[in-house]
Amino acid sequence: MALMWVSFRHQPWLIILTGDGDLDLVVGESDGTLKYYQNTGTTSNPSA
Repeated sequence: MALMWVSFRHQPWLIILTGDGDLDLVVGESDGTLKYYQNTGTTSNPSA
């Protein structure tokens, strides 16, 4: 399991982005960029 630092300047969102029914992670960075982490697991066993 990977850990990441999220400060008060970051904006994390868990959303269904790929249409597969599980939550993916998008983090808005303080410089205006977005980082995307696709959940490659299942809804009951998430994985990045």
